[in-house]
Amino acid sequence: MIMADMTFIEITKDELKHLIRQSVEDALRELQAVAKEDRLLRISEVCELLHISKVTLHHWRKAGRIPYHRISSRIYFKKLEVLEAMKSISVGKMWRR
Repeated sequence: MIMADMTFIEITKDELKHLIRQSVEDALRELQAVAKEDRLLRISEVCELLHISKVTLHHWRKAGRIPYHRISSRIYFKKLEVLEAMKSISVGKMWRR
């Protein structure tokens, strides 16, 4: 970095604290928005989201068409992964085995 490119401003300690706090709060809000969108869904929630039956979801999961995550003995799906899988697979191909 060239010194000529630097600009110095006077700022109080409280103003600096406020700027840092505001930046952290903004970053946390963005992170929470992403986390909310990419939360784990249960089987029933995925079926409702995609308007499919549990049997259809089971077949798609077993065929590897929809990624899933196993936590203990339960099956979960990440919402963003499910939506991405739906974008990349045409409906016609999903019915073929």
